[in-house]
Amino acid sequence: MVNLDENLIIIGFDEQLLMDTLSFLSSTFYTILDELTLPPPPNIYPKDWDKISQKYKEQVNWQCEAIDCKHRDLSSLQLRKYLHCHHIDMKKNNTRNYNLKALCILCHAKEPNHAHLKNTPNYSEYKSLINS
Repeated sequence: MVNLDENLIIIGFDEQLLMDTLSFLSSTFYTILDELTLPPPPNIYPKDWDKISQKYKEQVNWQCEAIDCKHRDLSSLQLRKYLHCHHIDMKKNNTRNYNLKALCILCHAKEPNHAHLKNTPNYSEYKSLINS
């Protein structure tokens, strides 16, 4: 029997285990609280975005992943510049594979908040190439 306090007697008590558990729970609580209260990180591409994007497009063999795309294969060197790497959740700093999707510029322009791509020279060029 361990007497921790004159008002508290616990049988088979491991004080170090309790202290470790409380420390863990406290740090976990404050980590979660920080995530809920801190402002989100800025929505900017990471410094190594070009490498991440390139690697992802290689993983999908330079194919547009849009289900309804009629011109999926962009593996030829002249077409690769028209394959974009899209962030599904629109958070540029979330570069996990589950959040990325390789899309040709035509399909990418159909995504929400991406219509501006239709005004780029690459959009017009790619559209001309596939319609010729």
